[in-house]
Amino acid sequence: MYCDGTLENGVDDIAGFEGGRIRVAATFENGVHKLRPWATRIVMVTRSLDGDEMRWRYGPFRNKLRRLTEPPLDHAATAAAAEPIATRA
Repeated sequence: MYCDGTLENGVDDIAGFEGGRIRVAATFENGVHKLRPWATRIVMVTRSLDGDEMRWRYGPFRNKLRRLTEPPLDHAATAAAAEPIATRA
């Protein structure tokens, strides 16, 4: 994808198995990556960096993702999943 605001250079994909077509134009404005379906004025998805966090918004949903340099072993399920890997090393 190129962030030039055109559908020709934007995303042209399928949403999962037997899903609908995804066509969005992408722009990068003031440090924010914006996706507009079918190149409308409505912004459906935004992504931006705030330090080591990526702020991600999809419609009404807001998410924060943090950069990891190693598995976060503070959760029991993650620690259990990583245990077999650690014993191989």
